Amino acid sequence: MAGHEIAINAVVGLDNGDIVSGSGDQSIGVWRDGQKLRSLQAKQVVRALCACGGSLVAAGGNDGMVRLWDAATGHPLAERKVASSYVLALARRNTGEIAAGTSDGQVFILVHEGSTLRQSADLQVCGEVYGLSFLSNGDLAVACGDCSCTIWTRSPARAAPQAVREDFGARAAALAATQASVPSTVTGGGSYDFTFPVEFGAQKLSLSWNRGEDPKVVADRFIRESQLDPRHTGDVVAFVMQTMQQQGSSGGTGYAKDFNFPVEVADGRRLTISWNRGEDPQQVALNFARQHGGIGAAELPDIANFIQQASGSPAPAPSFQQAPAITPAMQQQMVQQITSMGFPESMAQSALQAANWDIEAAISRLLG
Repeated sequence: MAGHEIAINAVVGLDNGDIVSGSGDQSIGVWRDGQKLRSLQAKQVVRALCACGGSLVAAGGNDGMVRLWDAATGHPLAERKVASSYVLALARRNTGEIAAGTSDGQVFILVHEGSTLRQSADLQVCGEVYGLSFLSNGDLAVACGDCSCTIWTRSPARAAPQAVREDFGARAAALAATQASVPSTVTGGGSYDFTFPVEFGAQKLSLSWNRGEDPKVVADRFIRESQLDPRHTGDVVAFVMQTMQQQGSSGGTGYAKDFNFPVEVADGRRLTISWNRGEDPQQVALNFARQHGGIGAAELPDIANFIQQASGSPAPAPSFQQAPAITPAMQQQMVQQITSMGFPESMAQSALQAANWDIEAAISRLLG
């Protein structure tokens, strides 16, 4: 089934056998027997879906909204903004309650009443919420970014011991305090020395910084002001470092690529691939593999096909002969990129060697 322009982030089956898909192209697809019946305009990147009985489906995404749709008619029924962060997970209980989990560690319990979604409870956990599931006894399982899974219950008999609850409460409160201390919107309207257009999924954003700014500071500000998942910080740091280096070698004219896309390669790394209109997709794929290392020859045809599709041109069958190797010159370039952040050369060299010359992994080691 092909019918979305960007990655499909969520999929769910309805009671009648129809399949619903949610995508980064800000749309929800409704499918039957492999055919797309209709497309719903979700208004934002869709990251989570859950079936809500019959033809109803709930969707959550980048704008912190939970929206309830009738997939049979394509009509929106109700919506509620639960957070200023991403909604990453949704689940429905057989009583009709809907749980929504966010990237800032909150879980909201919603009840559908007519044309509204009423919030009946909210919970604070210790990390981003990546998964939710109501258990048969009514308890709620929450999968979190701190490597924990927490079970919530309304039954005093199943509650954890007091000491465990107090420890969890302290850790959850610490995360909430951290989130509250970080401003979530852009203030001011000041000017920057450099501004570059970038694309995250279907979002068209601007990444800006001043000459001499620390790439990590630039990335943190961009992630915070754009309300993006903090897991993209490494991608942004790498992009800023690379672009700063290009500025230095080209006289600081503010060079930017026509296309910039976040991608995930086979080993799980989240990287950014950039190219200019008219560039050879095979050469772009090879350059991308040489830049980041650890990308096998088997991945290159898929990367080239993605570039063709994203550029809006048909994809011929590419052929690559061998995986690119990381040359000493490339290694030295990586060392220079990290030392430009203020780290000693010996520390940069050691971090890169420990990370098998994966520059993002090396930066993560150094930052901590």
